[in-house]
Amino acid sequence: MAPRWLSLSFGGPSWIRVLVAVASGVLAPGCRACASNEGVVAELAEIQGAAMRAGPGDAASWNAASKGATFVIGDAVRTEAGSTAKVDLAAGGALRLSEKTLVRFLAQGSAVGVRRVHVETGEAEVESGGSGLDIDTAIGEAQIEPGTRVRITATDADARFQVLVGRAEIDADGGVAARLEAGQRFTVSTGAALLEPGAPGRADAGASDAAADGGPAPVGVTAEVRGAGVRMAAFRLGPLVALGPGTTPIADGARLVVPDGASVEVSRGADRAVVAGQADIVIGHEGGALLDAKTGRVMIASPAPGTRVDVPGGSIVLVAAGAGSVQAQVSLDRGSARVVSNNGQLELRGRAGVAALTPGQGGTLDAAGVAVADVKAPSAADVTVPGGESPIVHSPRGAAAVRIRFDGACPGDALVDIGAGRATRTMFVSGSLSAVVVPLAVGSYRYRVRCVDAGVPGDARQTGTIQILHDGGAAPLPTSAPHDVIDADGRKYSILYQNVLPQITVRWPRPPAQACSLHLDRGGRIQVIHAPSGTAVLPAGAVEEGSYRLWFEADADPATRSPDTTLKISFDNAAPAAEVLQPADGRAAAGTVHVAGVAVEGAQVSVDGVAIPMDPEFRFRGDVSSPAGDRSIAIRIAHPLRGVHYYLRTLGGV
Repeated sequence: MAPRWLSLSFGGPSWIRVLVAVASGVLAPGCRACASNEGVVAELAEIQGAAMRAGPGDAASWNAASKGATFVIGDAVRTEAGSTAKVDLAAGGALRLSEKTLVRFLAQGSAVGVRRVHVETGEAEVESGGSGLDIDTAIGEAQIEPGTRVRITATDADARFQVLVGRAEIDADGGVAARLEAGQRFTVSTGAALLEPGAPGRADAGASDAAADGGPAPVGVTAEVRGAGVRMAAFRLGPLVALGPGTTPIADGARLVVPDGASVEVSRGADRAVVAGQADIVIGHEGGALLDAKTGRVMIASPAPGTRVDVPGGSIVLVAAGAGSVQAQVSLDRGSARVVSNNGQLELRGRAGVAALTPGQGGTLDAAGVAVADVKAPSAADVTVPGGESPIVHSPRGAAAVRIRFDGACPGDALVDIGAGRATRTMFVSGSLSAVVVPLAVGSYRYRVRCVDAGVPGDARQTGTIQILHDGGAAPLPTSAPHDVIDADGRKYSILYQNVLPQITVRWPRPPAQACSLHLDRGGRIQVIHAPSGTAVLPAGAVEEGSYRLWFEADADPATRSPDTTLKISFDNAAPAAEVLQPADGRAAAGTVHVAGVAVEGAQVSVDGVAIPMDPEFRFRGDVSSPAGDRSIAIRIAHPLRGVHYYLRTLGGV
């Protein structure tokens, strides 16, 4: 029987042709339906998602294709977005199609015995059968060993051929042009073919020949896995397999999925990046991005400029490297990249513009390609907050520049995250500074301090909340108890107090015509207060802060009682803890500033670590030095129950 050939071509005007010799009537073992019809050239063996099929001609209609569908000359198969498929070839071997890949089965010219599988667009992997493959390229014939797997990526402009497993030898008119091991590739563009150095899995004879001729040495990609749970796929939508700890070579286009608690350091020559979970990345091709990141955190750790990381909105490029180990931090969330330049100079290259970041500066590159650099933080502050403290800042002007100081929290450089809700910004802080100044408007802000040089960045060392109030602290503290009236009517009451516990009057709206008593239950401990007329007055301080259940009962008939009512007494944490009498806000700065006021009982008063004494009437008074370089005096009022409050007085009319 005369042999027939199945040829595989791909790409636009320049194409690569895979020729598989088969004897007439000898069909692939995996193509079950092929034996029933000699005209069948392929079968859809597996599908994840959706696939479509069409008959001959560009105008043919597309219909859904299910598992087991067969194809003859002129048919086409296409995977939809997010879908993959496997096609068994009657000539032996198989095609694995990524998403949005179009393959057409064609006859080759007038030669009746030659058939061609044309990968028009997308990405496909070709698995050779037991007899291997012959590939006809624009520069000569490629001999593919049995068990070899190659990846084909086709666009309108060019087509890329890469050996994933096994080896290939490319012949030219003058002899052997190159010997390709796993990881090496070549590209065919319009009218030309380009051999590219790749990442060989073994010693590469072709690369040795190229080096002897003065060609570039191959540059491989390695992945150093730390932790458990990392998975890898040979291509973007391929099946994921476990990747254990250690260092391993990895091919261009491979996908890595990194869970929380694990990290992967990806290296190509001088280009280095550390990826931490939950991350999903694809390894880039040499000459382009080191990796394409979709989710997770990426630390650019290259010692030299030029490293590029692609993100949904564009690219992040290291323009000039600094002296530190981590040049930049990239955090991806919902398609947007938040970037902080640790030591190096960066460019955020988006489709809608470019932003430059200097060391210590942050920026954002969103999914639409809009790049924005943050305005650098001021150096002068109104108040200094130790890391881990959660104070309330009373500002007469409704905003404050807060210095967060974290001496000793990190052995070197640090990152400070601060924001409200999802609106969070990140700032880099050099280890020589151990502080950052953040301008804050009225509101509540969560912050955390993370160390850069202590292993993989991300561990929170200090956290807290800073609340900014528009309050001058000039209102006098209440000296008498507030008076509140509640009814025992089954509802829930909440009473806030500021300085003195409240006086509370409790009434039974419809009391019986007999003596009764008020019952107060706090955690099973019941207090009974005689209330003959159905009204009880609780003096200030008689009821402590906390939650109570209360009701009235008739003394002679306990079954006659009011509905159970809930009462909660709480301190108003936004209430003033002090009244500041001196200095006045906006006074001229001087070497010494006189501070005076009144604080709540039990408070401790200080300014910049210097204690201010209090007299028996809880009045404080003292002289302090004017802060060097800062804008305000910050009077610190610390109370064991009410927390820490800072009262600001701006100096010099700033």
